[in-house]
Amino acid sequence: MTRWVIGPGSSWERMVQNPVWFVLLTLSVFANTSAVKETTFGFHPDRDNIGVFTLRIPISFVSPKELNVSESVPREAAFSKKPDSLNAKIENDEGYICAEERESHSLEISKLPCDHCMNGKLLVTIETKKGNEILSKTQTILSDESKRAEICNLRQEKQKQGEDLVVTSPKQKSEDGCRWAFRDAGGFIGCCYSNRDYYTQTGGCDPRMQSSACRKGSRSPILREEQNSCTFLIENLGPADSGNYLSNFIDETPGFKKVLTVEGDGEILSSGNLMICLAPFLLLGVLTVFYLYLHKTTVSSLIKRALIEISSSEKAKTAELQDEVKKLSPPDHVA
Repeated sequence: MTRWVIGPGSSWERMVQNPVWFVLLTLSVFANTSAVKETTFGFHPDRDNIGVFTLRIPISFVSPKELNVSESVPREAAFSKKPDSLNAKIENDEGYICAEERESHSLEISKLPCDHCMNGKLLVTIETKKGNEILSKTQTILSDESKRAEICNLRQEKQKQGEDLVVTSPKQKSEDGCRWAFRDAGGFIGCCYSNRDYYTQTGGCDPRMQSSACRKGSRSPILREEQNSCTFLIENLGPADSGNYLSNFIDETPGFKKVLTVEGDGEILSSGNLMICLAPFLLLGVLTVFYLYLHKTTVSSLIKRALIEISSSEKAKTAELQDEVKKLSPPDHVA
């Protein structure tokens, strides 16, 4: 993997089809291993979905001192300007466009489909911009299929209600703490757990951003930190613990992901599913109250009329009953 500057009129297909270009590119990959470590592109799983992945562009790749500038842009002019956005395009070796971003302010390119972009080489084209001006155009070929395959072959794992979850993941840096995020299967709950204090250390979780449904107190997950790994433990799993467990993440991209489904007895619903089930009844109740409020005068009149009719009916029945009693009573005889 190395950066490859393509002049005007060049194309990915021409580079792949030309054996000379391909041999030179292969040799350059092995010759520049030390330089590549500073500008390593990262493949990451998607936060919520299976079947897609994310590519993270290293910031050094788009910084002015690292730019490889095309022939049409003077080097001095590019170095004197700091880019404020970028255009990014990712293609597979058959010309399929895996992802394309315009005027992006993020170094993360997400939603690359596994079915088209897991195997083979990927051509990454980056244009750095200052306003509407293109400062540079750089192209790089990525050939790390193993990490993509690992991410794309990720599948749901099942555990029983009442069991414990134990997950160990490698740390990106030995000095980093342990930080995990949880997102439930319905996308309603987001939780963050860390062994760092948010107010005094880096890598902590903002308590103001926690969902009210997150585990708390004695039910909170246990984090165990080793020099090169982090272990995440949850005791007594329930259906509400089904979802995505993410670790080693920068911004939005996790480095490690576990997709868990907790199989219960069918009697306990997660908060997300419970809200979905109750939503139609809640909506009906709100609409009924709203209708009654708008037509309170009419409804009040109908209720009064119904009460009067009921009262009149009761009086009529009472009078009829008294008449029947009189008819059945024997007449009085005078002695």
